[in-house]
Amino acid sequence: MQDKIQAVCQLLRDFATPEPAKQQAAQQQLTQLEGNHEFAQCLVDLLTGGAGQPEEIRRNAGFLLENNLASRMQGLPPDTLKYIMMKLVQCLSTPNEPQHVRLTVRLCILKITQVGSLGVWKHHQINLVQGLTDLTANSDAGVVEASLSTLAKICEDCGDQLDQEDLGRPLNQLFPKLLEFFKHSAVECRRHAITGIVNILQCYSLTENVPNALKANVDVLLQSTFLLAEKDTDIEVRKNVCTFFSLMLEAYQVIKNQIQNIFNYILAQMSAGDEKLALEACEFWYGIAEIDMAKSDLQPLLPRLLPVLLTGMVYSEEEQATLGGQDDDADVPDRDWDIHPSMLNKAAAARNRGYEGDDDEEDDDEGGENQWTLRKCCAGSLDMLSGLFSVEILPILMPLVHERMQPQHPWQVRESAILALGAISEGCYTGIVEYLPNVVEYLLEVLRKDPKPLVRGICCWTLSRYSKWICCPPSPEHQKFREQALDVLLQVMAARNKSVQEAACSALSNFEEDLKINLAPYLPNVLAKFKHCFGFYQAKNILLLYDAVVTMCDAVGDKLNDPQYIQLLMPPLIERWQGIPDDDHKLLPVLSCMTSVAQAMGAGFLNFAEPCFQRCIKIIQNNYQVRQQAAAQGYNNEAELPEKEFVVCALDLLSGMADGLGGAIEPFVSNSPILQLLLECLKDESPGVRQSAFAILGDFAKNCMGQLARGLPEYMNMLRTTIDANQISQGANASVSNNAIWALGEIAMQLRGDMAQFVGPFVEQLVPILSINLSRNLLENAAICVGRLSFVCPDQVAPRVKDFIQPWCYYMRSIKEGTEKEHALLGLCQVIRKNPNGVFDSFAYVCDAFTSWGQPPKQVKDEFAQILNTFKQHASWNEFFKSFPESIRNHLIHTYGM
Repeated sequence: MQDKIQAVCQLLRDFATPEPAKQQAAQQQLTQLEGNHEFAQCLVDLLTGGAGQPEEIRRNAGFLLENNLASRMQGLPPDTLKYIMMKLVQCLSTPNEPQHVRLTVRLCILKITQVGSLGVWKHHQINLVQGLTDLTANSDAGVVEASLSTLAKICEDCGDQLDQEDLGRPLNQLFPKLLEFFKHSAVECRRHAITGIVNILQCYSLTENVPNALKANVDVLLQSTFLLAEKDTDIEVRKNVCTFFSLMLEAYQVIKNQIQNIFNYILAQMSAGDEKLALEACEFWYGIAEIDMAKSDLQPLLPRLLPVLLTGMVYSEEEQATLGGQDDDADVPDRDWDIHPSMLNKAAAARNRGYEGDDDEEDDDEGGENQWTLRKCCAGSLDMLSGLFSVEILPILMPLVHERMQPQHPWQVRESAILALGAISEGCYTGIVEYLPNVVEYLLEVLRKDPKPLVRGICCWTLSRYSKWICCPPSPEHQKFREQALDVLLQVMAARNKSVQEAACSALSNFEEDLKINLAPYLPNVLAKFKHCFGFYQAKNILLLYDAVVTMCDAVGDKLNDPQYIQLLMPPLIERWQGIPDDDHKLLPVLSCMTSVAQAMGAGFLNFAEPCFQRCIKIIQNNYQVRQQAAAQGYNNEAELPEKEFVVCALDLLSGMADGLGGAIEPFVSNSPILQLLLECLKDESPGVRQSAFAILGDFAKNCMGQLARGLPEYMNMLRTTIDANQISQGANASVSNNAIWALGEIAMQLRGDMAQFVGPFVEQLVPILSINLSRNLLENAAICVGRLSFVCPDQVAPRVKDFIQPWCYYMRSIKEGTEKEHALLGLCQVIRKNPNGVFDSFAYVCDAFTSWGQPPKQVKDEFAQILNTFKQHASWNEFFKSFPESIRNHLIHTYGM
């Protein structure tokens, strides 16, 4: 074995030599040896110093051993692995070992633990945690420090295993041992001890199933931590103390008696002059604002806390240097890593068809940077506190903000005040309304005149946070602010600074969303500005411009179908469409944007339909042809094949054109291979492709059902395979199933009575789906689909009505009023006529579904009135009616004369 060790040692020397030929040859031989278990044994012998080698050789052997353990540990013979484990622990306990060698030994121990968990040590009859805990009593300071640092990392990687009974609950011995080191004279030991404790707390709930080790030592834990808070000056220790207090918020009652001392400590750390320490301290305020019972304790602190948060919201010098973007850079091309095509996410959401509930989530990342900073944490904490205190915070906060907005302050301070106004927009909305006229005037004035891009950018963000108020129903004041805000934002969109362009674009999208159809009168100015910006925006902001176009289309719908508007919007879009190759990623957001334009523009898109339709067909065909050729040659490297996202976006545009053009899409469908391609797409293994394919199947059913007739049995088979309750309940892609269910409903409404031959199996699948815990949108689409099947084929659905009526009514009541809800309710009326006994016991649910529509269409109202009159004839009706909830009874009395 000694000869083999020497041979490996020589290879390590050669690998470290500056001679390229020797180095390459050594690397090849070391790589060949990786699969040999004796190689790992040689490496551990070299690392642990058994062969008396120099420190550099030992360290390099350790690095190779760590990599070997990461990739091949599971294949090592048990005796070899146990040998390695024992040698590593023995080396860690050896006095006077070089620090870097100990560090490498520690990494190897941790690698074994990460790959095999703590259980692998027990399996080889080595109690690692107990052994390391015992080593903390060693007389060698280096051994103690190495043991503690290893234990702290084990607490991070395997903390949830430390209280496992099958491992002997090592936490019971470890936890008090770590607490002992809170008083140690060596700062490194205190760091590792508090780090270990914090890592443990992050692994366990402090209110449910609390480990005995925590329960038994909670008093000592608090006393020891308060001692650290009082006396320790080390930055790393203080950061961990702040984290500890944040974690303890979960058990607020435990720390409540000391909460004022904790407040003082956290405030002191935020003002200590170290930004990372301040950030860790600020997380405490972010957390405590979620605890209602802390409100009374926090209230007296607000006059001290709010100025500290406002100070923390000022850009640091380092942030200003990192952000850059304070010059006129509109002509500077974007780098590839600057570009994040976020619009594709919006396109993906649009692929869900059928009924979609409200989605109130917003992307309000001020500044657009992802890094979590003190500035953002302070702003987030202020946001959370405004939610906890609401208007109560304003008398303290607004004078502070107002003072910081004054022109004598540096721009960084004024910018932070504007950020604060945005941060409190939701939590303090009801109280800040009285301030908003002055606030909005101020923001618009800053946008017009302030030369600093970062100030104008945050103004755009804050203004957008109040867009709902500005876009309120018309009043002279709101009309004035609305017109001024849109005018200023459109001006700022043409700024010569890219970060300002970005902020203005995002803010405009918010205004478009809140204005909805009320945006229509402003379309000439908006579209003219879009046309101008398309001419000079760089790649990243072009994506935001596409996003603004998409949001505009969603807002104004068919109002876009105007020759004047078409002439403003389409030329720059077509120019970009024509200038990008079919396999360039820059085409994807263009396709997605054109999808929304086609849907909104409707018949106005007809002049552009032919080239768009043909290009989509070409993209889909080419993608499948290349993949088929690769498969025929046995080539299946997915990374080098055409991306399916191109197929998805092409399908979406075809779907958008069908939706917008209506029946005018039929000639394009009949004269193309799209239906053959559609069958391929419905069978595709990619969920995204199938999702879009089912969407287009539904759109074609609505607008050119005759073209689907030849392939109808195959389409129905695809739908049956996809609408499978068992698969859906086991996690099948919900978006694919959602679109398939929607497409089935559209086909049913076109086939009417001819749907009877297909209905039975679908009813058997849809009924159990209504009782599965799935996404709300999918369940509501399933309810609509059952209603539509009832509408066209009541005889086939009626026998099962008792099995689905209650969940069906539950989901139907929350669906927005419209044609789909109308069809579904009319369908239920027909089913009830066929099988009234099936709904009698659940008739209160039926009434709830119908009364959810305040002013239903005449046909729905008349049909349900007849149903009600039939049920009134029942002998027990009066008693039955009295059992209904009062709100339903009142609605039936006032609307239906009950």
